[in-house]
Amino acid sequence: MIEEGPSVIDPDFYTDPASDPGPAPARPRSPVATFWIRAIALFEAAKGLLVLCAGTGFLYLVDKDVQALAARLIDHLHLDPAHHYPGIFLKAADNATPERLRILALGAFLYAAFRIAEGVGLWMRRRWAEWLAVATGLFYVPFEVAAFIHRPRIEPVAALVVNLAVVLFLAFRLKAGDWTKRKK
Repeated sequence: MIEEGPSVIDPDFYTDPASDPGPAPARPRSPVATFWIRAIALFEAAKGLLVLCAGTGFLYLVDKDVQALAARLIDHLHLDPAHHYPGIFLKAADNATPERLRILALGAFLYAAFRIAEGVGLWMRRRWAEWLAVATGLFYVPFEVAAFIHRPRIEPVAALVVNLAVVLFLAFRLKAGDWTKRKK
């Protein structure tokens, strides 16, 4: 004989269905919010891919004469090595040792993995990725403010405004609880 009902006492089984309101209605996903989250995800992943390329370039330079390559590049671009930025580039090339290049490559790979993971998480609408984006976005704010104080120009202001817009957008989404309808 087959028994009907639960084999253990389940208090929810014996509740009156009329008194149970059921699950809260799901908040509809806004196409505009989805667009902006995906745009942020693509931007983060693009930063990761760019840094991944830089890390690969550092590894490529390990067994090369970095100073000679830097001098050839500056000459090819018709830059004056006596100017400020070409001089910084040449000085960095002078200080490039195989050990430093490997450390830079490792740092670049870790940063790239972090950014790509954040981008994929945002694309898939994961709560942890939104928290991560808010935290890392807030990390850059003091540096952007310091850059503006050091040299007041439009670039640091634009970076600060865009960064704060992204942080506020994601923070308001987290506070509103839209993530409760997504996988955690």
